[in-house]
Amino acid sequence: MVMKLKVLILFLFANSIAFACFWDYDTIEMERQQFPSIIELLSGNFLRHSQEYYYWRIKDREEKLKQSPDSLPWLDDLAVSYAKTGNDQKAIAIALRQLKQEPNRYETLANLGTFYIHYGDLESGIRYIDKAIAVNPDAHFGREIYQRHLAEYVLSKKVKSKVSLPLASNSRKDPEALSDLKEEDNFFTFLARKYDKSSGALDQFSDFYRPILPGKHLKNAIIGIMGMMKFGNPDSPILAEAIGDLLMHSGRKGAARQLAARAYLKAAYNSKSEKAKAAYVKQAAFVLYHQYAKKEGNLLAVRDLEILYKEELQLGQKFFEEIRNDEMNWIATYQNPEEAFTKKYYKEPRLEERIQIGSRDEFDINQGYLSDSLTETTPSFKMILKSNDSSNVKAAQFVDSISKKKQAAELKKSKAKDDPKASMTSTTWVIILGVVLSIVLGVWILKRKR
Repeated sequence: MVMKLKVLILFLFANSIAFACFWDYDTIEMERQQFPSIIELLSGNFLRHSQEYYYWRIKDREEKLKQSPDSLPWLDDLAVSYAKTGNDQKAIAIALRQLKQEPNRYETLANLGTFYIHYGDLESGIRYIDKAIAVNPDAHFGREIYQRHLAEYVLSKKVKSKVSLPLASNSRKDPEALSDLKEEDNFFTFLARKYDKSSGALDQFSDFYRPILPGKHLKNAIIGIMGMMKFGNPDSPILAEAIGDLLMHSGRKGAARQLAARAYLKAAYNSKSEKAKAAYVKQAAFVLYHQYAKKEGNLLAVRDLEILYKEELQLGQKFFEEIRNDEMNWIATYQNPEEAFTKKYYKEPRLEERIQIGSRDEFDINQGYLSDSLTETTPSFKMILKSNDSSNVKAAQFVDSISKKKQAAELKKSKAKDDPKASMTSTTWVIILGVVLSIVLGVWILKRKR
């Protein structure tokens, strides 16, 4: 009986392994049902603010703080606005000032940890995120926990204070081969080792063992990285790579291959190094290797998906430009852009159905993508890359010019109130004109009666 049970277990195990690398068909709409909003996030088609908005908010909050210098919510807004415009040092200084007022405040600890991570000081960032988690472990849907894990993962990749992109430097070299967990080295396997270690499930590795991350942790990790992209910098190649690793997860059925490929392409488009770009595109080709475009038809190649993804990116850029133009107009006309934004943009956009068309009719993958050439780029690490400096300067100059015009108008109005001669408003002139017209009309009527 025991022998039969062992045979049955081996049979089931062997069959589960057979499905590890199968020729898969899942439409992009099926993937979107698993992970709603990700395609919009990867294409930039979601609600967010412009640099002009954040410069406006810096000035607005600084004015408010003159009246209430110890207001923690106003200081939160100010610190985040400085971080959003690339001034992490200023953001850190404000958060440290807040901690002196209230040392165990969750919002301040979480912000400070994030600011340090953005600044590149991962050790300090992890320390403050740990403090925030201790105060409120469930806030932001547990996002801080996975931000901490990602910081740990990046730290594990540091060599002499430098980090090479892509982070997953030991990707599989043969798309046909079964995966060996000992060779898989990405954010998904990093989390899998962390969360399965206590159960002993990952203590012994075999050539046919694939990493397993409990579903709850996989879902929460994806939500956490999505939050970091949406509320941090959606163009960070590190965040794009991390979410690509999670979407592809073990590579079994259920892997969101087309979304994962988009994530790796996004990382490629936002990488400065040509070697990093090539490596990310190579990774996108790997995840699409077993992907049909139709149930019976051609396979989906990277070039096919790129056509769709570039269309999506254009739609996302168009949507963001609409928001930016609105916010600049509100600022220029002295409206409150926070209130105006809330009134107009109350619903997240959604892309229409995306139809994939395949052109790869044989099992050929561009060998340039699959060649065993890994990148050697060592930028100074910033988890969330800064916005373009020139665009930041232009945004600041725009808000400064509007602010000066507003101040000049208010000064002129104030002087008019203080100067009796200059206090003749348009209403006063209308009254005077009405009196004169009444007199003229009265004289004309008297003449007619005579």
